[in-house]
Amino acid sequence: RKIPIFGVCLGLQGMIERYGGTLGVLPVPVHGKPSSVRIKGDQEQGIFSELPDEVMCGRYHSLYCAQLPDALNVTAETEDGCIMAIRHKTLP
Repeated sequence: RKIPIFGVCLGLQGMIERYGGTLGVLPVPVHGKPSSVRIKGDQEQGIFSELPDEVMCGRYHSLYCAQLPDALNVTAETEDGCIMAIRHKTLP
């Protein structure tokens, strides 16, 4: 079955590892800090379709995507390149 999956925080990290990527530990945890996040390539469809190209978001994490697997595309990232959202290239 092709059931869409939406992963937030641990879910995003789980999808990165599931498809062969790796996680790293941030040098300084980002707990409750605002960051500017750029939306990339997901404006026409999906959860970001009605957002502007850049939004201010609250972050709360200490892990990050150190290596993105080939099966995933980045759909949002911070100004310094920390991946905040992903989309599978072929699955819903």
